[in-house]
Amino acid sequence: MLYVLQLEPEIKKTEVELGRVFGQDDMYRDLQRSTNQHHVEEQLGKLECSVAPIIRKIREAQENGLPTVQLLRTERDELRRFLFVMRYRGSNQHKRFYHRDIETYNAPDRHRMVQYMRKKGFKEPIEVWLDNIKTMAEVKIDKDGEWFSEILDRMYPGDAEWAFVNLQLMYLSFCTPSEHDEEFLLTENAFDIYEGPVSFQVNPITGEKTTTACTEYHNFAVISPKIMMVLRSTLLPNAEEDALPGMREQRTLQREMHRRLHSEYDMTGSFLEKLPVTKARNSYTKIVGGMPVLIDGEDGTPRADHRFYFRFFPLHSKNVQRINAVILNESYNSSSIAFVSPVAARKALEYYLTDPCKVAGAYPLKIVSDPYDPTLLQLQKLEQAARLLGSDVRLMYNVHTDDSGRKFLLEQEILEQLRRRAAERDAASRGDVQSPGSAYTGNQFTPPPRWQYQYLLPEIPKFVEQARKKRERENMNLEAKECEKKKSGMDGSENRKTESEMDKSEKRESEKKKSEAKVQDEKVLARAPTSKIEEFTRKKPKKPKNVLNSSGQRETPGPRNPQDGEPDYSDVVFRLRYLILLLIALGVVYYYFFKYLWRSYIWFRSRVPEKYGHHRNTLTEKAAEEPETSREEEIDCGECSKGSTDTSSQNLNHVETFILISLSGLATFISVIILCLYCVRYVADRFEGFYYFIWEMGKQFWDP
Repeated sequence: MLYVLQLEPEIKKTEVELGRVFGQDDMYRDLQRSTNQHHVEEQLGKLECSVAPIIRKIREAQENGLPTVQLLRTERDELRRFLFVMRYRGSNQHKRFYHRDIETYNAPDRHRMVQYMRKKGFKEPIEVWLDNIKTMAEVKIDKDGEWFSEILDRMYPGDAEWAFVNLQLMYLSFCTPSEHDEEFLLTENAFDIYEGPVSFQVNPITGEKTTTACTEYHNFAVISPKIMMVLRSTLLPNAEEDALPGMREQRTLQREMHRRLHSEYDMTGSFLEKLPVTKARNSYTKIVGGMPVLIDGEDGTPRADHRFYFRFFPLHSKNVQRINAVILNESYNSSSIAFVSPVAARKALEYYLTDPCKVAGAYPLKIVSDPYDPTLLQLQKLEQAARLLGSDVRLMYNVHTDDSGRKFLLEQEILEQLRRRAAERDAASRGDVQSPGSAYTGNQFTPPPRWQYQYLLPEIPKFVEQARKKRERENMNLEAKECEKKKSGMDGSENRKTESEMDKSEKRESEKKKSEAKVQDEKVLARAPTSKIEEFTRKKPKKPKNVLNSSGQRETPGPRNPQDGEPDYSDVVFRLRYLILLLIALGVVYYYFFKYLWRSYIWFRSRVPEKYGHHRNTLTEKAAEEPETSREEEIDCGECSKGSTDTSSQNLNHVETFILISLSGLATFISVIILCLYCVRYVADRFEGFYYFIWEMGKQFWDP
């Protein structure tokens, strides 16, 4: 019997049987098969049956108080394969692949996954996952390494490489608590827990997180509450192997390469780097002078009869609770926690809830970035669960709004820009003729120190726009290539067969794109001179005026080619002409606003009744009736003009002077408002629309 803390839908403690704690019905059911839909579960059952005697041997050795357990190479490899399959079949990978079509698959390797599915003929990502599980359950790890070539041929390449790293670049060890009142907790993702830094970037518009780098230093799998299987990365120090010549330098270089992939270099250490575990002893080496040496008769070739002697490393209370802290920190996808001893579970929860969980050089646990962070909700649930076990501790967590993905939102984009610019500059200095962007071949440059690119941070929106447009161009290029292939092969018999196999939806889309491309070509050819075809091919098509370039700015006519030897001031002339026209337009707006405001005042003034003490102004009435009368005509009026001027001078009192100044100020204010709105509209072009921009600004003002 086990005790289980249920975290959803309500927090409570129950007792259940061991086989009914975790599980999901029809998780591996292959709906594409009309018969034998549970073939994956059958393969997993066979794998579990082959590993069960090995796990039983390990448990019996620990329960009998033996310091070590002996495993053959075949048994060790079978256990390692089982651990990877158990992790790969977990809920996290199920969520990654559980999509009905490739359009909804949103993992970072989407482009690579699309190519693999088309190559293998899969229609749904879940089929790839089930096929990979089936392959790993069937393949046998041989001493010659043929198994890796087999899984590369049968599995998705990215996951096959992950399996190789897990099985070959990590070593197995067994740990047990040294205190009798402590144990290891069990969660739903008990075989899918790892410790190591993870870097991601956040889309500032959608808030979506995308993982950019992940380094696994430790993997954990619970055999029993008293036995923890730990897979430790070979990137971490190993005193015996580091004594070999050149081994320490090679390990340091490999680890440095992994650390450079992360955004927070100073926080890429391991939370459990000082965990007291080592590699298992074996039957083909011995320790001489603190380093492993081959015994007589061994040449380093793996053999099936080689034996490994795994120690049960007794862990101090602090290391046990740190492992439990990692398990609890990864329990955000788990709705229950199982344990045998309530005292041990309460001790683990109290340590996790109250300890800072910080180690110098490593990223801390219990990071909460905002009040709505799901991590905070999970921590509050664990605090209530601890109270059910009789604890009264208060929750403590680390508030860090600028974590590895948020401190520099688009750090990877900035580094990508710096690398691409450096590559293109080097290519230009060498005189290489390449297409734009073709000089960059990947992460071939060491990321510069942070101070070298801090000045680029104000230009982050430009990189957002550039990255978005880059993805759009890549998608458009792929679609254009597919359309050209289909268009060029429509007359052949082979392509007729391909056309018959196309879906109706794909056929409609291809015909639509072909018609649009044909219309566009006809328009371009219609504009081209018939007698100067070569000159037309050298001409560059005109760009729309209101198109944003790759850096997020409005495109303007640029300078000519410097090879022509003639200075070009077209950009300066364009900007001056634009400024002059803007000032002229502003003056015209001001003139008409003041004209209509003054006429409105004259019209209103001429109709004020005399009983209010006002007198009609004959000059203003005449001006209202004949606004276009010239100054020369007024001078020729003689006595009449002089009398009218005297009357106007008497009526133009201080009030009318104030009104005149007010109307001028109002016209100026309205003109300035129009200019400001135009400038705001000019700046807000990267948004979906001007009214959307005003709406968002209003929401920020009223509801900050």
